[in-house]
Amino acid sequence: MTILARCNGTVLVEDGPQVGVTEQGGGWLGTAIFIAAIAATIFIGGGGVLAMTVAVMAGVPIFIVGLGALATTVLLVRAHRASKTKALPAPWLVFDRATRVVRDRAGAVLCSFDECRVERVFQVASSSRALAVYCPRKIIVARGTPFGDDVDPMKSALEHVLRPHAPTS
Repeated sequence: MTILARCNGTVLVEDGPQVGVTEQGGGWLGTAIFIAAIAATIFIGGGGVLAMTVAVMAGVPIFIVGLGALATTVLLVRAHRASKTKALPAPWLVFDRATRVVRDRAGAVLCSFDECRVERVFQVASSSRALAVYCPRKIIVARGTPFGDDVDPMKSALEHVLRPHAPTS
């Protein structure tokens, strides 16, 4: 399987004439890394300044909490890197270029390529967009986050797959 695009734990893979959407996991790690890094910066900086200017005994515990947040950030970054090398499960949505149909996990036909469209859609409580496939009902394929990946590369790849002149090899 060849990886065509990634978006926060969702992976678009190509296997011959079939292009599938699968979940690798770890989509939440980008947000967790951002939060842990901000906490580390605030607590290490604040604890260090407090220890040097006001009282050492007040600043040291805050600085130690910051070191804990820094260690958490390092562990999360390692987990994020490791999540990208995990084996991919079977796709839950398949775009079959040979027959020009979209299939679910069980192989049932959802729609033809002519009825299918790909759009960026609004996500509640996020400034980033999600990626939806309409065939004919709306299926959320990937979710973007401000601290991780955007859905645009996956949207471009899927639009290329759905074009009538897309290669079938």
